[in-house]
Amino acid sequence: MKDTRILMESPFTDAGSISEIFDMTDIITIRKIIDGINRNAVA
Repeated sequence: MKDTRILMESPFTDAGSISEIFDMTDIITIRKIIDGINRNAVA
């Protein structure tokens, strides 16, 4: 699994936590997109 700690730092946290900004279904969708991009980058 890739290191995603950078997403827990500024500027990503300046507007609040991800659960405060997005609905849980949106979070899951965003995570799937990021994982797909990472898989394509490795291939």
